[in-house]
Amino acid sequence: MEIPEFYSRLFRKYLDNECSPQQVEDLFRLTADPSYMEYTRALIQIHTAKDPDDLPVDAALNERLAGRLQLILGQAPVIPMHRKRRFARFAIAASILLSLSAATAYLLSHRPKRDIVQTAPANNDIPPGGNRAILTLADGKRIVLDSVDIGTVATQGESRVEKTGDGHLAYTVQQTPNNTETVYNTLSTPRGGQQQLTLPDGSRVWLNSVSSISFPTAFTGDERRVELMGEAYFEIAKNAKQPFRVIVDKREQVDVLGTDFNVNAYPDEAEIKTTLLNGSIRLSKDNASILMKPGQQALLPGNGKIQLIAHADIEQAVGWKDGKFIFKGTNIRAIMRQAARWYDIDPMYEAGTDSLDFSGEISRKENISQLLQLLEATGTIRFSIQGKKVIVKP
Repeated sequence: MEIPEFYSRLFRKYLDNECSPQQVEDLFRLTADPSYMEYTRALIQIHTAKDPDDLPVDAALNERLAGRLQLILGQAPVIPMHRKRRFARFAIAASILLSLSAATAYLLSHRPKRDIVQTAPANNDIPPGGNRAILTLADGKRIVLDSVDIGTVATQGESRVEKTGDGHLAYTVQQTPNNTETVYNTLSTPRGGQQQLTLPDGSRVWLNSVSSISFPTAFTGDERRVELMGEAYFEIAKNAKQPFRVIVDKREQVDVLGTDFNVNAYPDEAEIKTTLLNGSIRLSKDNASILMKPGQQALLPGNGKIQLIAHADIEQAVGWKDGKFIFKGTNIRAIMRQAARWYDIDPMYEAGTDSLDFSGEISRKENISQLLQLLEATGTIRFSIQGKKVIVKP
């Protein structure tokens, strides 16, 4: 049984007291899901060295969860109780914790506090982005995906292109191509857009805002080759006879056999960040290359050599894919670059804001006012919205 990587990471983070309130809520939901029961039982055995058959899942898990919640809430440790009563206290504590988190937003700052000025009213708000993308076929035809119906979008040679019921794009090769001609399509997202794509080999791609990926309608030859601009998360189908290759911003090459990884290659960022979750990949730049292991992140500056970070912050690197903004000592300009892509805004800065850093997280489903209010709650920064312009003030 292969435990989903995200669930294993979430479980481990919880036991290490590193979960946010939203992640606690996510864990509560998943442990109550019957389809995750076997995963939960396996994780309990791994992390507690107890046989799940000798200890009910809810008793084993909730004892630790409830104890953690009490610590967060600053209350006395939980007194051992019958597991049903303990579960009730667990649920109450969760409710209290989530209410507190909604009120305080748990954003951190070490700067002096001051009175908060509300400058992002609801009637001058900007909604979040969504599934919006354009598919450009090999003949130049452009298809606006959010305006077409579910079903077949196009047929190209032996490949059928479909828009699925959840709004994703999927390529299906109906039979082995009988020619060697390689036909490329391009999927691109605007500001305020994102899209999921299933490639002809079954590999899956999550494309972030202001990004594009070019790929063949069918993988032929001795490699599977795509080109990326912007940011994408990849889950690559294994095929040792046909390695997967990503050309990133025409500057970096990622060679893959079968793995999960994220590439951030926006032109307005200082470096290309490649983060590996599972498997192995080889990064190449000019005549230099490095082999990456799970949990590592590689940085490629505009004019420099590849640098390797041994223990990357995986959660922060892939937070966008999981529907979250995650900041950990992140500079305000880096935060606003993310906001600009997702909310389709134009940030403007007044003097005195460059050195402000913030930590915290919030759902990408929230309007921009919620993000700005959470940042304002630190008392170190203010915002005003004028159409698509968001002015950042000290």
